[in-house]
Amino acid sequence: MPDKIFSLEILNAFHGDCLLLHYGTTAQPRILLVDGGPNGTFGKSLKPRLEELAGQRKRPLKLDHVMVTHLDDDHINGILELADEIDQGSDLVTARSFWFNTFDDALSEAPPELAQASIEVDTAGKDAVAAAVEKASISQGRSLRDAVVKLHAKQNDGQGILFAKDKGLALNMPGLDMTLICPDKRHLADLAKKWIASPAKKAEAAAYVDR
Repeated sequence: MPDKIFSLEILNAFHGDCLLLHYGTTAQPRILLVDGGPNGTFGKSLKPRLEELAGQRKRPLKLDHVMVTHLDDDHINGILELADEIDQGSDLVTARSFWFNTFDDALSEAPPELAQASIEVDTAGKDAVAAAVEKASISQGRSLRDAVVKLHAKQNDGQGILFAKDKGLALNMPGLDMTLICPDKRHLADLAKKWIASPAKKAEAAAYVDR
């Protein structure tokens, strides 16, 4: 009987995060990539490690799942580079299952009270640097969502936006017991406020609430 695998590999991601969760069995090893680190991580750490693993197994290396825990640049940048690498025709890896939340595609599914909370945004007094970083993260989230569509991959197993309920939410990852414990509805409301605060989305949100 093949031995089971379960180990967490932490890659050098400067001030961010980039993790490889190895699971499955020695006969059928699987990989969950969690975050891709900030600019520079993909070229310095993530891509070389994926090249190494592809050489040990077979090319293209299958990434069973790719997860972005949140949309800050120090988590998502390397994932965007990875998606672009695949889109450009690289045979390094395949990735067909992505897990991350954005708010654009979920607004129409949100309860009215969440949509209402989303447009009650006051950005007055926001620190300019913090606002710029937040805007960049929103843009990167949209870019990743669009990249996943372009790759004909799935986002959140086709479930739309994900949020934890009373006892968490079990994610569909064969061979791995994974439970989402955050965000809950309150965290989603906070995400909605940031998302809708971008100028292009205020009119869309208002139109939704006025239905």
